[in-house]
Amino acid sequence: FKKLFVRTVEKEMYDAIVARLQKNNASPERIETFIKPNDYKGKISYQFDLNCSSKTWLAVERYAELDAKIDFGINEKGYCFAKINIEEGIEQVLEYTPPASTDDNVTEWACGAIPVVKKEAVIAKVELPITPEDETTDLPF
Repeated sequence: FKKLFVRTVEKEMYDAIVARLQKNNASPERIETFIKPNDYKGKISYQFDLNCSSKTWLAVERYAELDAKIDFGINEKGYCFAKINIEEGIEQVLEYTPPASTDDNVTEWACGAIPVVKKEAVIAKVELPITPEDETTDLPF
């Protein structure tokens, strides 16, 4: 496994992460070691390390944006961790917005290949031709 450096400016996300870790009985010291507010030139942000596969680590370039299902927990030694969930062998990366210069294709993610924008659902309508045998059937529909 590799670690991605994650930064967010959303206070609500920070509060939710801290609440989850507190619910799992993490000590305040371990939470502060894992994630804490950082003030840079008057702007507050929150950083933490995110465990991921080496394929994800190689595919994600600097300043890319990920939308993923993340598991926040505490290991047996009491240290806090964050990792991308894996369901049925698939990393649960739901969306990825890469820098404009990428042409990577990662198929081991829940969203499949790296999409630039969210894909809309496509509904295909299939019409079957009616044959003369179908017209003489005695089915009620």
